[in-house]
Amino acid sequence: MNSEYEFQARPVVWRNLVRAGLALLPAALVGWVGWWVLAVSAVVLVSLLPGRRMRIPHGQWDVAVTATTLLGGIVGVSSAGLAIAEVGGLQPYDTRVALGWTALALAAAATGVGLSIPGRAVASSIAMVFAGLVGALAISFFYVNTFYFVAVPLWLVAATSRLASPSAGRRSPRPTERTRH
Repeated sequence: MNSEYEFQARPVVWRNLVRAGLALLPAALVGWVGWWVLAVSAVVLVSLLPGRRMRIPHGQWDVAVTATTLLGGIVGVSSAGLAIAEVGGLQPYDTRVALGWTALALAAAATGVGLSIPGRAVASSIAMVFAGLVGALAISFFYVNTFYFVAVPLWLVAATSRLASPSAGRRSPRPTERTRH
């Protein structure tokens, strides 16, 4: 109940996810537009973090974790998108292109989950690594010649760093009648 309320009632969480989507969307278009579009993702990433437009709850350690999570997402999403664009219509890959789309969705999900629940470090880290690993499995059945496998260690580093951060044990206070209004 508390985590559901915390997620729904906090517009900061939604803003973070939208801003992360702004960094991931250009990366997903690499296969169709070209490698130059990664510069757009990099600019969005750099502009979000130092400007503190992205609400990062507990300082510099969490900024590094957020940057690593977003970088893993950019690598994973762009690799899956590039694989879909390059070989998705060719034989024999066209029969398993759904695995490429699954890997792309799981890369975005791993990034979103890694950013969305800062007060739930353990659950967020486990979900991020699990989604990343399942996405790596999906992309390996689709097309193995991608950089998707670079994203998985980035998510592992982000998850480990989040768990080791000083703010990992902090949880948001339980909502009371006073704080709900």
